[in-house]
Amino acid sequence: MTAYSAGSAAFVWNELQSLSSTPLPSVYDLLRVHSESLGGNMGDSYYIPAIDDITVNADGSSTMSVFSPTVSQLSLVVDREPAVCVGIDRRREEQMLNGNGSWSRELAKESQNAIFNYRERDVLDRMLTSAWVTGSTATYWVNAAGAALSSAIVRRAIAGVESQRGATNNIALVIDAYAASGIREFVGFTATQNAPGNGEMFGIRKIGEFDGFPVYVSKETPGSSARGRRTVASTANQVATNVLTITVGPGHNIVPGQFITFSTVTTANNVTTAAAVTSTTATTVVVPLTVSNSGPNTEAGTITVRDATNFAVDLGHNWKAETGRMLVKFGEEPRTTGRNLIVSPLYGTVHRVGRTICFGSPFSALS
Repeated sequence: MTAYSAGSAAFVWNELQSLSSTPLPSVYDLLRVHSESLGGNMGDSYYIPAIDDITVNADGSSTMSVFSPTVSQLSLVVDREPAVCVGIDRRREEQMLNGNGSWSRELAKESQNAIFNYRERDVLDRMLTSAWVTGSTATYWVNAAGAALSSAIVRRAIAGVESQRGATNNIALVIDAYAASGIREFVGFTATQNAPGNGEMFGIRKIGEFDGFPVYVSKETPGSSARGRRTVASTANQVATNVLTITVGPGHNIVPGQFITFSTVTTANNVTTAAAVTSTTATTVVVPLTVSNSGPNTEAGTITVRDATNFAVDLGHNWKAETGRMLVKFGEEPRTTGRNLIVSPLYGTVHRVGRTICFGSPFSALS
């Protein structure tokens, strides 16, 4: 990280430097670093090539078929710049920041906590998108219905990653805390002794290994108890012959087999008891409904996905642009004597389609 200001910000900066040395990773930290991205700037792009499977001739001593490779590439763009902006009045800055280590540390900790939790959600949501193919069946999903987890479900998800050509040996599980409570009971799970943890900090925790694959728990997985059930906004809906078609935006990441509820202005079209999605397109989600005909209704609505999402991920096919920059500065607040503390990282990630397999689990939360 590189400092961008002096004065009071230096105390917060020093605390951020100290916190950043804590060996507690986030999912972002597990991603593969694109070496050329070090020191990159906003908008910079880096390309990750991929070549189709090369044909092997059975007999090299005879006339051989010439293979013409088709090269595709992923574009890794530095396009993320989340920020926190904390207002601090002049008296508090003078009394609490200038040399007050405990208050500076608390402010740095909470600022970094908020930023890293945001980045964790962002990375996991992008992984979710990489496991979704527009309008298809649940190709990169296991247990979309969110039935109770079993060791067979988790092993199928791992197999979905391992079975792909070019799979690396850097495969891991990233799961919800309540899914972890089930995995801990499986034959094949080995707990990590003295697992590192820091109750004051953000991050994921390695709880052990399942069949030799590391298992990390994140509170930011989609549908986790911390984030709440995943929701998707809709813009229209229509019922025809007991089938409800809901219009949504692209990138909704809902797959056939998932259970959803739906609420909208026309209450007859509400799905109050979770129903299984029968099909999807890029902009529609279809579920059965007892109403025979209604609409089309151009009205807003909300889909709620019932269950939590977990990941088996090949980290060797998930990259990050690590710029190494964390902006920390104080900005003047117009018309007052106070100032704003701004903390902001700069990064980008890209995830190869299909190298993350999602698997559902029941949503759970403390009542």
